[in-house]
Amino acid sequence: MPILEKYTQHNDENEYLQCAQDPNDDINYEEEEMIKEENAKNVKEDDTIELQVNDAEGLKLAFRIKKTTKLQKLMQAFCRRTSSEITRTRFLIDGRRIQDDDTPESLEIENHDIIDVVLEQIGGFNKYLKMNSN
Repeated sequence: MPILEKYTQHNDENEYLQCAQDPNDDINYEEEEMIKEENAKNVKEDDTIELQVNDAEGLKLAFRIKKTTKLQKLMQAFCRRTSSEITRTRFLIDGRRIQDDDTPESLEIENHDIIDVVLEQIGGFNKYLKMNSN
């Protein structure tokens, strides 16, 4: 399946999305390529990093953001793209939960790091239930 690479502009921040191309999509890919090249010129390589976001179902999206951008924007973009509820979705880097006001710079995230996405778990261990089962 071909890959569609798309840059979008949100509040002076460049986000880089990579996702599977929908064959029914009526996108002018030449125009998309020109937009991608134009946005790439506007972004300094030193100020940005590319992050890969993986969910439990195997979906992988790549984002290019500035090191000082709050990761809340990346999380919102991922949830919009996957039609997920942000209140039920957790983002982890090296097993640590990412907070809304964290930035790649504050978490010392490097280029091409992977962010894992999991759904919030409701419930958990019940010590009383375990004690009564013996």
